[in-house]
Amino acid sequence: MKDEEEKGSLLFPPWKLMGRFLLVTMILMLTTGISFGIVVHFYIKLTPEWAVCILFLVAMTFFIINFRVTRGSFLCANILKYYALFLVFISLPAVLIGGGGKYLFL
Repeated sequence: MKDEEEKGSLLFPPWKLMGRFLLVTMILMLTTGISFGIVVHFYIKLTPEWAVCILFLVAMTFFIINFRVTRGSFLCANILKYYALFLVFISLPAVLIGGGGKYLFL
């Protein structure tokens, strides 16, 4: 009985995989918000209204792609993978160098 629960079914994924997916989702949301906030604050100088609108659109796009990944879309999984690589290798180092790392929580 224990082996059948660990395998999961077509309706519910295994708990460890779901936990990892939720952890990665939360990390991506956090890094998106922090990097977008710092980039808007230091480099683009947008008004708060425009910054909130753009962040809302980015967040909604991220949620739609993330939802499609949970439904088995390989195209959206590749988009999410490249987005995560973009955040790690391009966005975060530029933000940390430009912001000096001390403005992360303003």
